[in-house]
Amino acid sequence: MKNLIKLGLLAFVLSFSACKKDDDSDGGLPGNNLNTGASARDILSADRFGKITVEIQYPAGFAPDAGIITNLKNFISTYCHKPDGIEIVPVQITTPAAESYDFPDVREIEKNNRTVFNKENELALYLLFSDKEYSGNEGNQFTLGAAYQNTSTVIFMKTIRNNSGGFGQPSEVLLASTVLQHELGHLMGLVNLGADMQQDHEDKEHEKHCNEKSCLMYWAVETQAAMGNIVGMNTPPDLDAQCRADIRAKGGK
Repeated sequence: MKNLIKLGLLAFVLSFSACKKDDDSDGGLPGNNLNTGASARDILSADRFGKITVEIQYPAGFAPDAGIITNLKNFISTYCHKPDGIEIVPVQITTPAAESYDFPDVREIEKNNRTVFNKENELALYLLFSDKEYSGNEGNQFTLGAAYQNTSTVIFMKTIRNNSGGFGQPSEVLLASTVLQHELGHLMGLVNLGADMQQDHEDKEHEKHCNEKSCLMYWAVETQAAMGNIVGMNTPPDLDAQCRADIRAKGGK
């Protein structure tokens, strides 16, 4: 597998989300049009929300595998205080006909289709499994996913399928779960996106990523070499001690 793979273009995504209204809310509850990392404490702690509901939307043929859902629930349960439960709501939708999507396209799909929002004691996350590739892909550089707002992520499943399941490649479930958990880490405020660093571990050359090579949030998780490193693993890489410390300080486990 010779492709250089990117899990997300964080600099672009952050500038994109910054163009959205930061005061979007309903009845005193935080809204879903805020910057990536703005809901870190709400996601991690039970201070305001004791339950998380994840709405996963997908077009026909791209329903999430049961293994992806299991890994997602386990990841949330490991790091988030949600005594009232974690609910996953898969919903099939019809997506626009196009060869590829940019982030405004993804945001428009969410705007037109999202049905689950924050309510009393229940925090809502939105996840789109896309059957189109990212429009900014160039040559051997691919974007597999992105956290583009405070409760929103997109996973480019077409690209993931094209780079998994073959000889020397990770399984589709493992690669998709790794991408998804990496992006959820950003929603949780990692690295330096809302969860204050207890020690400085942000990679100075690859901002918003951890400098620990074995960590899920390490920048090289976005490269072909790291994808090769997860071949044969049953679960995605874990967060390192520094990222876990940041999560605990922000209200997580």
